[in-house]
Amino acid sequence: MDDSDFLHASWNLFESHGDDEDDEDDKDEDIAVAKENDAYSNSDNTGQQYSISSVNTLPQAVNFLSLSLEELNVKQVENVITQFMGNMAQCRIHGKEIRDLGGISCLMNILVNLIQKWEGVYEQEVDDAKYREEKKLASVILGALRDLSCGDAAVRLQIGQYDANMDANVQCKCRTGIEIISYFIVLKCCKYRIWDDIPTQELKTMTNALGVARNITHSTPFNCRAFHEAGMTKVFIHRLEGRFDKSTLCGSGDSVKIEDTHEPCRKLPSSSKPWREACYRLAGTLINMAEKCLDVAVECAKDEDLIWILIESWGGVKDWDSFFHYDDAPARHSTKKAIPVLHLGLFAILWEKIKLEGLEVIMTDGLIVKEYIPLSGQISTSDKNDDDDDEKVAACQHFHLMDIIICIMENEKRRKRAAQERENERKKHMLRLETKPV
Repeated sequence: MDDSDFLHASWNLFESHGDDEDDEDDKDEDIAVAKENDAYSNSDNTGQQYSISSVNTLPQAVNFLSLSLEELNVKQVENVITQFMGNMAQCRIHGKEIRDLGGISCLMNILVNLIQKWEGVYEQEVDDAKYREEKKLASVILGALRDLSCGDAAVRLQIGQYDANMDANVQCKCRTGIEIISYFIVLKCCKYRIWDDIPTQELKTMTNALGVARNITHSTPFNCRAFHEAGMTKVFIHRLEGRFDKSTLCGSGDSVKIEDTHEPCRKLPSSSKPWREACYRLAGTLINMAEKCLDVAVECAKDEDLIWILIESWGGVKDWDSFFHYDDAPARHSTKKAIPVLHLGLFAILWEKIKLEGLEVIMTDGLIVKEYIPLSGQISTSDKNDDDDDEKVAACQHFHLMDIIICIMENEKRRKRAAQERENERKKHMLRLETKPV
């Protein structure tokens, strides 16, 4: 198994955290409003009528979305997107056709138009029905982009390379694809000091935007570098650690500095917190970026609190007793279940951390793994159930971070060696079958 196989296996871990998030209440509401919207129609300068009831095919939907937002009813736009790009299955089946028809550009153009209308609004308290509809539309569009970019390298690159400068009528500060996605991660939440303060709709929009960021940074060096050069690496780190200060306003050149005395977090929020999914996607984005952008790996390696969170989000270690091979632990083969395949991005971060500590020698073939002795009061995780995640993390953090990193890297080296041996045996067996006389 080569490195690309490890990457794909690890990527499935991050894809499994709630990408299909549309709830039944929203669907029921959309169906009800769709009937109401059949009565609406819109016209352009030529007097041609546009009605949602006439949008029955994907090309018609893309053509409908290509119209100026001023010509359309916001709820109609939302319903068309929900109908043709509203879930992962639709995006997987029709993704290439949507891309070829120009659907990605249409969605990005709508986001630019919304941002252009909202400029300055984030500094004010706005709570009217039209503004709420527009915010929900943005969340729906980001959800569609998230699903469309999952598993489609061309869409990922198209979103990252989008540039509104091609439209002379656009006067928005956020013009590139990276700036637009970053806007919904930073600008729309910059006035909130902690996760608890973010309203439900804003949090959902931000979570969808983070889903887009995570997906478009997967195996796409251009987007990884662009996010880093936009200053988003540090923003992602601060957000993941629960610090909302020093957030850069992408596209404006300004910065928001909010006094925040909160200590940085060293673990993901509990499953009862509504922002847990957002944190998973933040971690996945940073790990993806670190794989394709060395500067991101170096930046992440400087923050030990962040590394603890990234290890946990990657999958952590389910059985620390087996992982460290204690005398009373199960046999060594159980370690295979204790730790998932190491993501190449996390590998890059841990490797940079090792170099920062001056321990390059540990990756030589002659490495002797140091002896690990359990600290007093350590929780034996082998007797815990799935509800004790916080205690497992606490037990893990009793160890020194470098001990954990060394053991993870050594385990990965052993796993690769074992995989290579199995592959060699398979080839020998196939060769024997081919040369066996009939």
